[in-house]
Amino acid sequence: ILRFNLEPDGDAGTLDKWIPNNNPFNGASQSAVWSTGMRNNQGFAYAEINGVGRLFVSSHGPFSDDEINIIEQGKNYGHPIVIGYANDENYKLVSAGEKTGILPVIGSEITNASTIGSSYKDPLFSGYAPSNAAVTSIWNNQVNNGAWPSEAWSGMDIYTDNIIPGWKNSLVIASLKWGRVLRFKLGSSGSTILPIGGSDTLSYFGGINRFRDMAFAPGGKDLFVIMDKSATTSGPSALNPVVPACGGCVLKYTFLGYNSDGNGKSMIPTSIDVTEGTDNTCANGTTITIDDSNKNLWVPITGPDGNIMAEIKANDNNLGIVTSTFYTNAGSIREDNNKNVYLNRNLTINPQYQPSSPVNIRLYITANELASLQSATNSLGAASGVTGISDLSIFKNDDACGAAVNNGAIKVVPLYVEAHGSNGYVLQATINSFSSFYFASDDYSVLPLQLITFKGEWKNNAALLQWETVNENNTAEFIIERSIDGSNYSQIGSVNANGNTTTKINYSYIDNNAASQPAAVIFYRLKLVDQDGRFTYSKSISIDLKNILEISLFPNPVKDKLNIRINNRERQTVTLEVTDLQGRKMFSERRTINPNESLEINVKAWKSQFYVLKVLNEKKEVISVVKFGKM
Repeated sequence: ILRFNLEPDGDAGTLDKWIPNNNPFNGASQSAVWSTGMRNNQGFAYAEINGVGRLFVSSHGPFSDDEINIIEQGKNYGHPIVIGYANDENYKLVSAGEKTGILPVIGSEITNASTIGSSYKDPLFSGYAPSNAAVTSIWNNQVNNGAWPSEAWSGMDIYTDNIIPGWKNSLVIASLKWGRVLRFKLGSSGSTILPIGGSDTLSYFGGINRFRDMAFAPGGKDLFVIMDKSATTSGPSALNPVVPACGGCVLKYTFLGYNSDGNGKSMIPTSIDVTEGTDNTCANGTTITIDDSNKNLWVPITGPDGNIMAEIKANDNNLGIVTSTFYTNAGSIREDNNKNVYLNRNLTINPQYQPSSPVNIRLYITANELASLQSATNSLGAASGVTGISDLSIFKNDDACGAAVNNGAIKVVPLYVEAHGSNGYVLQATINSFSSFYFASDDYSVLPLQLITFKGEWKNNAALLQWETVNENNTAEFIIERSIDGSNYSQIGSVNANGNTTTKINYSYIDNNAASQPAAVIFYRLKLVDQDGRFTYSKSISIDLKNILEISLFPNPVKDKLNIRINNRERQTVTLEVTDLQGRKMFSERRTINPNESLEINVKAWKSQFYVLKVLNEKKEVISVVKFGKM
């Protein structure tokens, strides 16, 4: 492989200015050679895999052992004295060409690689490496190359998108002899090949065509391949003399999704792993589009690693652009306010258009996540109730993606719950709308209702309690409990719940006996009771009565003397202020008052009209206002 400058670098001479100064074989004169020892290079592809840039090359072997190499500066890949992997010795005592040709007979490939030294590099992958006996037979007989274990790999590209599940960081190579495209899955560093469903490669689009080159379009959905015009280009085909279908054509293949099997399940390969996500983070799924082209297919959603997160079969609904996120919790299993534990994964799916009729979903979880839930206990030591995937259900609500369930969730009964490959599971269900999805034991019908708000205030000499709920599911009633010490509560009343609703509902309760309690601070909580008798408690709230004043005036209207009765819990200093309706101050006095003290103001000389009495605390804040009339 030769390496040149695209622009002259200023070196003297006709040639040296076009040769990079850091080429490995530069000497007194510069050399364009970058690496050696390759036979009949065909396809080239460059990509950064996890931040490391790599150049991959496909090349034809002599009788077998087509190679994929990672090209590095100054490396020697062995040809013509090492073919494929050095250690397999399958070219021992044969040459890498015709028996009567000029290439040397190879002794020991292991010895030859050792002789080359540290610059020798084995291929990343060597295809169809037969035994030494098989290679020797081919070399001795020189039969038609259509029978040789060489596929003649040609053009290649690297798939780095997330759209096609399981394909991220895959080498994809066109095949000349056997008319197909092959995929190799790269390891995380880009320097190894991983098995795919137990095989080293997968093939696609097999036919009689000679695939000369291929390339992916931006976006990750479209793959283009180009066919040779003649079946005998670059040597005879495995199907020679059959003329290739659509010779010389460029074909476009578009990934749309997966078909359903006979049970309505997706035909997604079980070799595709479940996406892992990022611990304690809402990670983005791939953005997909569901329209007329794929609305009756299973359209996958993948995570940042290109593995499967969910699938949607829209059943004739155009959902438009669909975005998604998913949260994976690291550490201890999660627990809701009712002490129920739930899975360390939740998903949120947001379509541009909600469906007008039911759609199907498939939601994926990892085997480790299920195992954690199976072995988990809550903070009281109770088991999760999940012994296997069949005990798991889906729970749906309107939460945004986050670390914990925040609102009541409606149970969605799965149609199928089953293993996906060896390290994952899938739950398939039918839904009417998209939102957030959690996973928990099937033993209870709903994750507990949680209040949006619960607050209290002092009003008209009573405690006014108000709360708001959303997504009620089989909620029976709210029992109001009161305490004067914050520890011991007793029931003082109840309010019937709406029961089942997806909208916000407001409730209130008035405690008219609050003023008679022997305490300066009163505590309240709600007991949320379901129709099946299960219940949970709200947080506690308090109303501080120490600075609360209740003012009563008599007579009203008044003629001569206005009596003021002040109901207060503790001795405090206040300012009494009276103004007319135009804001003119008629009376102002600062004084310290004892609990339940009475005062008197002489208003005999005042003009007949309405007045306003205000009581201000020491911070000059108005804490009570009463209107009265003068006759």
